[in-house]
Amino acid sequence: MVSPDAFAFRLRGCPSGVREAALRDRVSAAFGDITPDDVHIHSLATAAWETPPTKTATLTFERLPSVIQSQSKQGTLKIAHHVLDGSLLLDTEFLGLTPLSEVSAQKHEFEYVLGLSSYAV
Repeated sequence: MVSPDAFAFRLRGCPSGVREAALRDRVSAAFGDITPDDVHIHSLATAAWETPPTKTATLTFERLPSVIQSQSKQGTLKIAHHVLDGSLLLDTEFLGLTPLSEVSAQKHEFEYVLGLSSYAV
């Protein structure tokens, strides 16, 4: 059995207007065997590069949903339920970009410099 505090998860594809409390409710209902209080959201931010933009959350669980306990080695779980707007993707491995906070368009600045191993500066 996987310990609940052993993993942080990434939840992708969240509706762009969702708030943390509503997301906890939806995740709880989608899994069916946890309560909203079992879901701890640590960040919720817009993935602006997606079309249409969605939000991405990082979260942990007080009690792991049974599907995670049985499929924890899978990497990505597709969560579909009638309370969700479409389906969400729950990642156990963080590959790719993970937005951690909202940044206003006026303050969002970066440069891409070729030759620095693709690091944004």
